[in-house]
Amino acid sequence: MEAGPRRHRVTIERLGAPTQNSYGEPVETWEEMTTRWAEVEPLEGREYFQAQQTQTAVDHRIRVLYDPEAALITPLMRVRHGAKTLDIQSVINLEERNVELHLMARLRA
Repeated sequence: MEAGPRRHRVTIERLGAPTQNSYGEPVETWEEMTTRWAEVEPLEGREYFQAQQTQTAVDHRIRVLYDPEAALITPLMRVRHGAKTLDIQSVINLEERNVELHLMARLRA
């Protein structure tokens, strides 16, 4: 993949230590794992339909370069892209070549 398509700055976040609010209820906290350049693309038409056949409610593909830090990304994490928050549904190491990862994600409501 050429450098040009990776024009979006995204932050990968992981679930932090559990905290509680003033009523003692558990509250999700997220902490930044890494920030990197990526290509963020919404899935459309046939591609969206095909993604639905293998994953649940996937509507975005995020492409990042593979490196030792990126290899730690799991479906338990999320991606922040501007005002959008995307939950990672699956992480695909394209052709198992350790060159590029595809993060199949769903826009958080």
